[in-house]
Amino acid sequence: MTIVGVIGTIIAIFFPPEQYEWFLLLIGGAFTSLAAIMLSDYFIIKRYYDPQGLLKVDERYWYSYGVNLIAVIVWLVGFIFYLLVAATTLLGVSIPLIEVVAFSLGSSAPTFILVFVLYTVLMRCIKVGST
Repeated sequence: MTIVGVIGTIIAIFFPPEQYEWFLLLIGGAFTSLAAIMLSDYFIIKRYYDPQGLLKVDERYWYSYGVNLIAVIVWLVGFIFYLLVAATTLLGVSIPLIEVVAFSLGSSAPTFILVFVLYTVLMRCIKVGST
């Protein structure tokens, strides 16, 4: 236990806790948006997982050369939104609507809802447009 304390102290000397906090925010922004997209895709859009079709060309997961551009764009929107909401509470930046969301709900729940709804709507619109 003493070794862990010594290592933690040495790390704290060279890496200020503020940098660790931003690292956690980056992880939160990345994974909150990713989880929302994955859950929407599994439970709402496709309703099941096809492991055989995952790596095959021209299967249901292929999209555009193996990349779901809508998912990437929505993920980026969610990531930026998460950081804006987090910056409002941490840095005291005043963005009126985001400030209300940040102080009442935090960053994760609003980002998850935004990404889940946005991805679901866009994927449904593309599906309707392609049939």
